[in-house]
Amino acid sequence: MQSHGCPENGPIFENAPVSFALLTSLGVLRTACWLPIDVELLEYNLWRILTSKLCFLENRDLFSCAILIFYFRGVERRLGTGRFTSLLLGHLILTCAVEWSMMSLLSFWLPDYLPSVVPSGPFFAVYPLLQWFIAEFPPVSRSSSQHPTAAASSDSPLVTPLLVITIVAIDLVFAPPRAYFAVGCAMFAGALFRENFLCLRSLIRLPRRLFPWRPCEVSTRKVGATLEVQRTMHAEFLDQQMIYNSAIFAQQHHIRQGLASGATQRNIIMPPEELVTQLTEMGFARENAVEALQTTNNNLQMATNILLSQ
Repeated sequence: MQSHGCPENGPIFENAPVSFALLTSLGVLRTACWLPIDVELLEYNLWRILTSKLCFLENRDLFSCAILIFYFRGVERRLGTGRFTSLLLGHLILTCAVEWSMMSLLSFWLPDYLPSVVPSGPFFAVYPLLQWFIAEFPPVSRSSSQHPTAAASSDSPLVTPLLVITIVAIDLVFAPPRAYFAVGCAMFAGALFRENFLCLRSLIRLPRRLFPWRPCEVSTRKVGATLEVQRTMHAEFLDQQMIYNSAIFAQQHHIRQGLASGATQRNIIMPPEELVTQLTEMGFARENAVEALQTTNNNLQMATNILLSQ
């Protein structure tokens, strides 16, 4: 049986070329200059806002954002490369607009709170994705006690929204005050884009022919955020399928045996009354519950599956 969702047992950046390009470009584009707000506002060098988004200047920002981009590659797998690229483009446009608006408002209303410099770096590609990561990946916990085989075979760390939020919190605690301006503008821009501010999500779309990579086919069934959770859920899904198939086979075999011999056997062996009571309390008819228990040899779970399939 094929596994559902995005592949996690292949290459690390499979179906995530944009995330790989972002992560490698952070180490290549290592030289950048600060963005003086006063020069930008007074001389109207608005292009400096765009050039400041090329790379990080501080090692702390480079290290923390590289870790977050590595974990956020799952968002690209879920959304697809084309949609993910459109998402980053929308974040870039809104982040620049929010930064320019905040600089103008602070310089006019609260000049004392206006920072002299803003740290450079593609914050638009990291912090706005935190909201998408929390929405796409549910909070999970380890289930090693229930499935030790899956836990032993897991070769990837546990990645949850709580872990990512912890990384962001630690990064912001040790960040200088001037970094709060860039991070806050980026997260506010991400919230606006996620809420489809001014219908930007409908306007900012790149042609599909530019991205030949096939997006992930995500089924309606929930997929865990880590390889361990995915294996656990897949094992539980296989168990449910086996129980359901066994119940259907037993029901078909019972029908083929004939009603005469089956009636005689049912008169001899009656199911326990407590099992019949449990099924009737669940809303099933008593006659159907007795017949299902007799068919499955008093297996409550298989009998429930038979009653649900009727």
